[in-house]
Amino acid sequence: SLHLGFLVDHVGSRFADYENLLPLKSATILSFRGAYDLGERTELTVTIRNLGRATVEIDRSPNNTMYTQTPRIFSVGIKMRW
Repeated sequence: SLHLGFLVDHVGSRFADYENLLPLKSATILSFRGAYDLGERTELTVTIRNLGRATVEIDRSPNNTMYTQTPRIFSVGIKMRW
């Protein structure tokens, strides 16, 4: 059988430092997951994280260099249950 799903994550605005001088912007991330049963105990999975390529700030340095999360992540896997 085929299973499909979407996930919405929201990361609120926050700061990269304890003094609250280095702000990080909020972001909303849309992801997709699909799974297909290959047998009684085996499943093929496909995940695409950040479909809209949202910019997710993860850190900022004092000289204002911004560090961001990977724009889009695509993964394929096999899940086996024992």
